[in-house]
Amino acid sequence: MRQALLFFLTVLLASPALASPWPRPAGERFLSLSREGASLSVWGEAGLDGRHWLVGRLERAQDGARTAGFALRRSLVGDDAVHRLALSLGAEFRDRDRRVALRPGLSWGRGVTRPWQGWVTASAEALVPVRQVRQIEWEGRVTLGAQPAPDWLAMVQLQAERRPQGHRLYVAPSVAWEWRTGTHLQLGLRQRVGGDRRRRVTLASWLRF
Repeated sequence: MRQALLFFLTVLLASPALASPWPRPAGERFLSLSREGASLSVWGEAGLDGRHWLVGRLERAQDGARTAGFALRRSLVGDDAVHRLALSLGAEFRDRDRRVALRPGLSWGRGVTRPWQGWVTASAEALVPVRQVRQIEWEGRVTLGAQPAPDWLAMVQLQAERRPQGHRLYVAPSVAWEWRTGTHLQLGLRQRVGGDRRRRVTLASWLRF
């Protein structure tokens, strides 16, 4: 049971929307393509040695801005730890304003078994400009997830952002179906809390190989 739970966690939590404290196994690769409204993103991961893994991201936002980023993540605990903890250090470039920024982060998580097999995670990342004197931006996420059936995953995520335009809060429920081994399809909704209460549908596919 524990091995099955960790398998689903390492597949699911590599999704671009979720920062994971579970390392990708050495030699394993992961690729995700997702669309949220008019935004498109490609996310990739590569396991290095069972404790370190690389993450890369390409994104085109709704306003047309393009972002490219990468990061190295490191697990801070052993494979048998109940509480998982990982550090991340990366950088990103956005073409709209030619912004270069560092992106440090910290993530925590643990598996649960009641009422279903599942997990809970929390993560925080900062966006620190390298050249321009700007306000530091940050993102935080709390995720609850469960495996209600062998081929299905269900989750809900609370997302908080601080941008130069102000603070934003979102709730994002979704489900994922493993239609064949190592391949998932995800359908979700991202709803802003307060403000204009804007909502967007999220579609994604995940491939582990």
